[in-house]
Amino acid sequence: TQSYCAGNWTEWDEKITTFPGLYAATALLVRGWAPGCELPLLRTVNLIPALATPPLLLAQLRLLYPSLSTTDALANSAVLSLLPTHFFFHFLYYTDSAATASVLLFLVLLSQQVASAGAQSSSG
Repeated sequence: TQSYCAGNWTEWDEKITTFPGLYAATALLVRGWAPGCELPLLRTVNLIPALATPPLLLAQLRLLYPSLSTTDALANSAVLSLLPTHFFFHFLYYTDSAATASVLLFLVLLSQQVASAGAQSSSG
């Protein structure tokens, strides 16, 4: 990522096994407001998907269980967001946070489409 932040888009470390998407996106995000890509700043980028996860979980729970009370839905989304296997990856600079948020986003969008199509077919 630090090579990408420096504008060197052709360098690649063969020891890295993850796709360069996270590194390229981070370099583009932080390049304008930070002179260097320091590790604490890079890890801060994981806050974006970390903060997106609870509302996405809440939305999915509301779609799956429409009769669930707001309090229960909020509690369940908080508990799921704080599961150790998910929560601690937010403090690393790794792709898991972004991958989880992406999957949840597409799951919510797909569930909304399915619910909308079901409502249209039952009314028509």
